[in-house]
Amino acid sequence: LQRAVDVMRAQKIAGTIVNVITVSSHGGAPYLVPYAASKGALATLTRNTANALLRDRIRVNGLNIGWMNTPGEHAIQKRFHDAPDDWLERAAPNQPFGRLLEPAEVARAIALEHGVSPTDFELYPAYSAIVDSVLLGARQALAEGTDTEMRQFLRLMFSPVAGNMVRTLFLERQRADRELAPPQGLRIEKVSAGPISPARSAWTTSLGKAKLAVDEDITLPADTIELLDNRGARHRLAARVLADAAGGHEPEGAFAVLTPNGPFGNVLEIVGADDACAAALAALGQRLRALPYRTQARTSMLLAQASADRDDADAQALAALSRAATTPTGDTDFYDVAACVAGVTPLWSGGPFTHLWREHARLAPRFDAAQSAAWTRIEPVLRKART
Repeated sequence: LQRAVDVMRAQKIAGTIVNVITVSSHGGAPYLVPYAASKGALATLTRNTANALLRDRIRVNGLNIGWMNTPGEHAIQKRFHDAPDDWLERAAPNQPFGRLLEPAEVARAIALEHGVSPTDFELYPAYSAIVDSVLLGARQALAEGTDTEMRQFLRLMFSPVAGNMVRTLFLERQRADRELAPPQGLRIEKVSAGPISPARSAWTTSLGKAKLAVDEDITLPADTIELLDNRGARHRLAARVLADAAGGHEPEGAFAVLTPNGPFGNVLEIVGADDACAAALAALGQRLRALPYRTQARTSMLLAQASADRDDADAQALAALSRAATTPTGDTDFYDVAACVAGVTPLWSGGPFTHLWREHARLAPRFDAAQSAAWTRIEPVLRKART
């Protein structure tokens, strides 16, 4: 707990800590006095810590769980209570709901406290592997607990969902970093900007973190930046952010969409730019440590995907297919990488087109005529990328 708080305070992380307590903290069986006392102390520690960290925007909660079926509990029953092999079947009918708790139930409750939706927890295998490792290894010796953790993470290797995530967020991300990089030697020497509105202040923040001096230029329109590269060329573009998806109107000419930082970085989407401007924006993306994704259309892919439900992988897949019906998609793997890194689609899905490929048979009855035609065109492309 202390180490977690030290890290969260140092990095100014506003988050949640969940302690696993027990109903025995209110008083337990006669032979569990030391255990109940320690859990009572943990309950008090939880409340006190929650109050102490209030101003750090760190929530501290505790789960008072009941009797739970774990390998550790089975070992305790056998070793200390000489219980028969069927002790679980005998004990279950005497519980309030006719059964013991299962680790997955507690894991889901902990995940919900951390803002992880039931859908994401169900479909994103790393969540359950992490929490199961903690719950299953809680009462084990270090060596045994390490083995438990390893078994849980080996389970991920056989998960098709994890495989799709690895493909998109690691393998294809590495390829995107290589192939979308700016021309060698191209650098941004100067950035000028018109008045930047509060809604798009992420641009000012990111440019500042990249230690790029920004000259205020009142002759430039609002939310417009101009780049001067080391070859003497100037490139003017409109600055946009993901929140602009709600507005529905996109600027004419070149513009770039800067996304917030997420667990896998962020994206600088390049839209409507000629080759020289796109190259300069790729150099800017490199300075901002953002993936420079060039959309193969005059409209933003990220703003289109952000207009669909970001937590619904089906909606994201259908939105990508609708876009493919009217605009070029370019490299569908890069499309998936950009959508995942930008946070407009669930990470566990592997991206809109990856999810579409995996679930197309189930989604096909929902295709309209344009989507069906687009699927016919894009299916060979997706198949080739996966063979």
